[in-house]
Amino acid sequence: MTTTTERQLTIIEAAAILGVATSTAHTWATSGRLPGTRTDEGWRVPEAAVRAVAGRLVPLAHAVPSTGVRQARVEVQAEPLPSQLGVLAGRDVLHEFVPLSFSQCLVCWGFRDDPRHPLIGGPVVGR
Repeated sequence: MTTTTERQLTIIEAAAILGVATSTAHTWATSGRLPGTRTDEGWRVPEAAVRAVAGRLVPLAHAVPSTGVRQARVEVQAEPLPSQLGVLAGRDVLHEFVPLSFSQCLVCWGFRDDPRHPLIGGPVVGR
């Protein structure tokens, strides 16, 4: 009966396969996330275990950024609104005494050239 020994990787080799820092791979080995064994030469991790963990990792290019990162990207992409529009509620400007944004206002949809239009010269909160 022939026994095959599984190839044992060092922490540096495991980190290269996983695409993580050496310190991260070492932490995973010591915490049990990678089934490693401590030897006189350092930690040794079975190659099959490293490949299994690598298959479960989400590449950073496909990872979903945190809410703060997404919000920062939205703020960078949003064009600035002129300051004369009035009080901003998010990205909408509210009419005076009317709790509607311009995107919901019928006057704003149909009569943009009307001098009574809140954006052009009518009453706007903050004026």
